[in-house]
Amino acid sequence: PGLTLPNVIHALASWNVAISNRTGSSFSVLLAALRAMKGVVAQGLNAKLADHSCSTFPGPHCVYLNSLDAAGAQILLYNPLCHAASWVPVAIVQAYVESLAGPYWATTRSTPLIG
Repeated sequence: PGLTLPNVIHALASWNVAISNRTGSSFSVLLAALRAMKGVVAQGLNAKLADHSCSTFPGPHCVYLNSLDAAGAQILLYNPLCHAASWVPVAIVQAYVESLAGPYWATTRSTPLIG
């Protein structure tokens, strides 16, 4: 299940939602985007999310990263395979994002701090 990053980019563009493909940029650039209050769509292997995967599906799919906590230790992650968002340790999100050659991620408009 799940969409690939190119699927998400195409879908959002068809709804006139600005999204910038950042595939190949480092995880530190992704963290900087979150600090700048940008929303991030990331693709990785679901198995890398460990207890935050909400599914036995191990394959690739996309999640939404909303914000970084004040300590810089956790990221608010929306996984479409889960019923609710959860705060996930940065190291787990990094393993997820870097699990596919790329890494595959994109930024979208600024998001409100939720949670």
